[in-house]
Parts: sequence; C-alpha cells; structure tokens
Amino acid sequence: ALEGNAQVASGEETRFTVVYTNNENVLVRDLELVLRYSDQFIFLRSAPDQPVNSYNTIWKVGSLEPGETKKLEIIGQVIGSVGEKKELQATLSYTPLNFHSRFSKKAQFETEIKNSVIVMTVDAPSSFIDGQEVSYIVKYINTSSADMQGIVVRLVPPQGLGIISKTPEPSRENDWEQGVLTPSQEGVITIKGTVAGKRDQALEFVAQVGIVENDQFIIQAQVSHIATFVTPDVDLQLSQTSTSDVLQFGGELAYTVVLTNHSDIVLKDGILRVVIEDEEGIIDSDSFRFPRSTPSMKKAQGSLTLTWTKEELSQLETFNTNDPLDATITEFKVTAQARLEAQSPDIQAPLKYTSELQEAVITAPQPQQGDDRAI
Repeated sequence: ALEGNAQVASGEETRFTVVYTNNENVLVRDLELVLRYSDQFIFLRSAPDQPVNSYNTIWKVGSLEPGETKKLEIIGQVIGSVGEKKELQATLSYTPLNFHSRFSKKAQFETEIKNSVIVMTVDAPSSFIDGQEVSYIVKYINTSSADMQGIVVRLVPPQGLGIISKTPEPSRENDWEQGVLTPSQEGVITIKGTVAGKRDQALEFVAQVGIVENDQFIIQAQVSHIATFVTPDVDLQLSQTSTSDVLQFGGELAYTVVLTNHSDIVLKDGILRVVIEDEEGIIDSDSFRFPRSTPSMKKAQGSLTLTWTKEELSQLETFNTNDPLDATITEFKVTAQARLEAQSPDIQAPLKYTSELQEAVITAPQPQQGDDRAI
C-alpha cells in the first residue's frame, strides 16, 4: 500500500510511506521497489533504505518472511499549482523461495495541492489621489523546512502607475529571479511610482511567485491589490474667537484655523491661504499678530492674503490618516482702524479662506447701527 496526505502544500516537505507485507506461505526474496513520481516532484531522502540509482527511484529492500511487514518512507516536495492533483506510483517486484519467476504488485496514491509554502503579501495604500506618489512593497517568505528551488517573482503593475524605481532591479522587465529560497528566508521588492486616474477608478496590482521548470512558470502564490481613486476629505474651519459680537474702532478680531484629515490617505505639502476681503478698509493691515506661526502676506486692492506652507506651519507637511487634528493648528489677530472717514450701516467684513483642498466663506459680525464707536 502507498500512504500519504490527501492534501499538501506545494513545496512542503511531504512524507509518503510504502507498506509491503508478505502474504505468501514462503519467504520472498530479491525485493525491488520502483517509484514513479509525478511531475515537479523533488526527492529529498528516504528511510530506512536508500535508493540504488541516481534518479532516486529504485530500492533493493532484501527479503520478507511469511507474514512480515516492512515500510519505506519517502520524503520529498510536491510542486504544482493550487488545485492540481499529483499521483505517486509504486511497483514492488519479488521472487518467492523455490521460484524462478518474478512477481509484482502495484499501488498508487493521489494527493491534491491545497496551497503553497511560499507566503506573499503586498503593502500599499487602499486609496489614491490623482498624481500621488505611492510605494508597493512586496514580501515573500518560504515557510517550509526545505529549500525552494527556481523561485521567480513576477509583478504586474497597473497601467495607471508611472514607475519611478524598482528595488532591487529586476532580472527581466517584471521578473525577479530569486533562485533558491531557503527555509524562513524572506525577500522584499519595492516599486515606487506616481498614480494617475479619475475618482472611483480602480487600479489592480498583481504579484505572483512561482517556480520555473522547463520554461514553465508554475504559480505558487498570487496576491492582487486593488485601490481606488478618491477625493481628499479635509475639513478646514476658520472660527472667530472674539468674545464680543461688536467690532469697535480700534477693536480686535481673533481667529483660529482648525484642519482635520478625514481621508484614509496621507496628504502632504499642504498650502493654507486665508483671504480677507476688505473693500471698506476696515482692517489695519499692519496690526496682524500671529502667536503660533507667521505666514507670508500679500496686499492687494480691497484684500489681504495670508499664506502658510510647511515651512511656516509644520502640520501642513504631513496630514496623517485620522490624525487628531481637532485642535487649532494656527491663529491670528488683527485690529480694526481707529476711525474711518465715512461710515455705512451696510459695512461687512467677510473673510474668505481657501486651501488647495477646500474653500468656504465666513462673514464677520455685523456692525451696530446708531453707535458712532462701531464700524
């Protein structure tokens, strides 16, 4: 009989056992065991007897007394694709005592490949924004206790990925020849590039690791990483923190800016702009005070523009996913003119703020009518 596991992992060190019993009433001699392996079977060793030929397929196993049973263990690696079935055949020939003729018995055993001993992962963002620079980090490891020969990693990047670098360099365009992968040995390949696409468009990156034998690529593991393009979800708030709703001549307006990244992607190199539209000349442009960080200021007819970059505001350098930025990232204060040459009950001081991601308008408090101190 031929015994083994009904399911094996491709590349796993697998044990098959040939059990043979003498059911004759006389001794049988000159026992010879011949094994026929399936394609891509790798012989490792046997016990207690060793093969007598260079192909590791023939064993001379002596003789058997009547009723005696012996076993021969074959340890090897079954290589193939997941779901593929492999068959092992054994033929035992012998000569009974006082006979000159040879007799033989055959047995066979079928096993199915359920998975592979090579485990592969792909680490990359789950969503992109158009023009984002991304890295695909591919890792693979031999989880078996035996060497894996002829290993090749094949990567299929999506069309929307503009390649910047491949580390290490491939043996061919998208193939990395690993050769031998020893037990517990891990390999890493990093591909960097820039993605291009529209909202909700998906990019699929396929990573395969396999064995090349007779110019045939036998896949051992495959991982597909799919990511979609999104529009960044950033909450930008400009809030007035003055205690009074009335702005007096020479009074102060105080504002805070809060930024929160609700996206599941990391945003970098943000630019924050606050535009103050002041057609009436209410704001004293020389009175700005910046307790935390000082932006650049651009004056124009009827408006002032404050601009912060990562150089002035470190929080703009990286917006980590779900960063707890529900806190003021910057603030500023400004004073109204001490007096105006003319007044109007309809004067407003709208503040318009913009960033590269979002814009909105917040209107300052209405001036009171009938009070000559109010703007």
